[in-house]
Amino acid sequence: MASIDSLLRELARAPERGPEPAALLHYRILRKIGEGGMGAVYKAHDEKLGRIVALKRVSRRPEGDERARTRLLREARAASALNHPNIVTIHAVEEAEGDEFIVMEYVEGETLEALLRNGPLPPGQVLALGAEVADALACAHAAGILHRDIKPANVVMTAHGAKVLDFGIAAAAYEPTPNGGAEPRRLTSPGAAVGTAGYMSPEQLRDEPLDGRSDVFSLGAVLYEAATGRHAFAATDALAYSYEVASIDPPPPTALVPGLPAGLDEVVLRALAKDRARRFGSAANLAEALRRLAGGRRPPAATAIPAAIPSIAVLPFADMSPQKDQEYLSDGVAEEITNALAQIEGLRVIGRTSAFSFKGKNEDVRSIGHKLGVAHVLEGSVRTDGTHLRITAQLIDASDGHHLWTRSFDRETGRIFAVQDEIAREVVVALKVRLLPGNGPGARERPTTAPAVYTQVLLGRQFSRLSTVDGFRRAVQAYERALAMDPSYAPAWALLAIDLVFAADFSDTATDSSETRRRAETAAERAVALGPDLAESYAARAALRSRCFEWARARTDVERALALNPGDAVTWLEYSYLLAALGQLREGIVAARKAAEIDPLWSKPLNAAGKYHNAIGELDLAESALQRALEIAPEHFSVPYHLGTTYLLRGTPRAALAAFQRATPEANALIGVSMAQHDLGHRQESHRALDDAAARYSATWAFQLAEGFAWCDQRDRAFEWLDRALAQRDGGLLMVKFTPLLRSVRGDPRYHALLRRLNLPVD
Repeated sequence: MASIDSLLRELARAPERGPEPAALLHYRILRKIGEGGMGAVYKAHDEKLGRIVALKRVSRRPEGDERARTRLLREARAASALNHPNIVTIHAVEEAEGDEFIVMEYVEGETLEALLRNGPLPPGQVLALGAEVADALACAHAAGILHRDIKPANVVMTAHGAKVLDFGIAAAAYEPTPNGGAEPRRLTSPGAAVGTAGYMSPEQLRDEPLDGRSDVFSLGAVLYEAATGRHAFAATDALAYSYEVASIDPPPPTALVPGLPAGLDEVVLRALAKDRARRFGSAANLAEALRRLAGGRRPPAATAIPAAIPSIAVLPFADMSPQKDQEYLSDGVAEEITNALAQIEGLRVIGRTSAFSFKGKNEDVRSIGHKLGVAHVLEGSVRTDGTHLRITAQLIDASDGHHLWTRSFDRETGRIFAVQDEIAREVVVALKVRLLPGNGPGARERPTTAPAVYTQVLLGRQFSRLSTVDGFRRAVQAYERALAMDPSYAPAWALLAIDLVFAADFSDTATDSSETRRRAETAAERAVALGPDLAESYAARAALRSRCFEWARARTDVERALALNPGDAVTWLEYSYLLAALGQLREGIVAARKAAEIDPLWSKPLNAAGKYHNAIGELDLAESALQRALEIAPEHFSVPYHLGTTYLLRGTPRAALAAFQRATPEANALIGVSMAQHDLGHRQESHRALDDAAARYSATWAFQLAEGFAWCDQRDRAFEWLDRALAQRDGGLLMVKFTPLLRSVRGDPRYHALLRRLNLPVD
């Protein structure tokens, strides 16, 4: 993604104003990223809070411009009160060396202006980003702030969706009256309309008092351009533009781009009404209209899914065998069909974890479709009797429960792979998905078709998903039985490697952990050698290489895995771990959100996103993601630990203590409790809990112990445990560059030395 440089490139045309500062107060300047009429913009590191920020320095101006400078600072202070995930945050207004500067959130992403150079956006994306920008404006308007310059260059797509930039010309929209009421205020002197031609409302051009409906008009112009690729008002000359906005209605978007969603014309043209009384009464109303048009509200921590995208969830097939002992087989059939459908470009397929969360609940298919945000559901059953196999599948319209297609397949058990591929192909036809030739789910090459081998692999997967120590061990045993029968079966090697990685993290001793990890490395290499076109092989090796701190090679593997199977939530999550480990937290959040989009009822991507938000200092977003993860999986062992971290960072140690007490296993709970007790001033209790954890869990929890000692201001002991973590190749070291629990040691030379030993960038 492009950095904030692309947002500020137009500001960089002014001549240099002298030597650049190395620091301003406690902000270490990293580089200049732009310069404009009011001063330079820098990327900087906040040494006090340990985060990257953008600084806009407000230079001293000639005396005649002092009023403009004062206004900018006043309005920046007003905008700093805005706290919304779709608004770039203004952290502070500071003064140093005679200059004042605005401290802002550092944003990475690509502007809507840049995206539109490639043509209009897909309708679903138009609706989603429009709703998010409208949400941001509604927040600002509720605080009495107008933006006044909504345009594609001031909307950037970040890891969190749309972000509204540059409240630099925003202003308080109302002034108090003597009787305690409020009235619209004149924001500029007569004849000094502020904004950008092409997006300014008629009343803005006439320099009349403004209210929130002026921003609604500007957003309408942005939506028009995003949907059609053309400006709503084509005139570039200021006078001609004023006439066009006042007198000429733009053609409906559907007249320019046939096939846009029904209702888009009405929403956009209403926002662009010349008479503000005919527009949406508020930005909140516009957001609601856009979401209704998109078919619903955005699910937590996931991107809004446009209704126009074909989508499906494959539910676990029912085991109809006489002895009810073929559940692993029926689950495996559903999972293989899911994997086959996930290969199809343009078809959104819900991940296995979310789809299987409805197993055994007899929930209405319409309710399932609503919760997963899909238009179609595939359900079915599997029955085996000796060597005979019958698979029945039903494709259902999730909006009304109507059966679109039903088919039964009678085969011999040895042909199960072919049946799975047949079902996937017929589902695509039934969905009427029109793809380019060759993009349908053709029969995939498989290294083996032996039912006994496949049976063991399915059993291993079932054990693995228990996410327990015993489950990982039993999964490993099942995969090893499969490989004893067919040593050339690449999927079994890949799955074995992944579960050995997890088993290594839960080993009883450092020796056991090292040996298990060595076996995992061997399995991963065998998987790649035997399955060079198998995504799971590269995902497994990427996980191992990350834990060996071979970052470039891990990135190559995980990107190869995503190229082979871009619909795999597990690989996207692994990618997020890698990106975050390298300090690319925004990109890590994007990858975690992608995993959550594919598998919205899987708690792990939400847990990961919560960790990354904590590191960035976005505590509200962190809490939201982590609470959602707990709703989905109350037993998830690490979510309470990261939620407790959120509360520590917020300065609410009692809430942190309650969260940590819910953490499992006991090592997590003890370390978390020690940190909360430290912040509560209970130093004796803190030391007792931390020493207890260190005595009992030194073999497998070295990194978390380092976090605990660092937070409790015991730096030397923190580095002792970091060294142990490195010697043990503790998986927690993937967080060393971003966990906020280590912030007290980041200025220590030993920390920089550790990063170099881990092959991580020091900056």
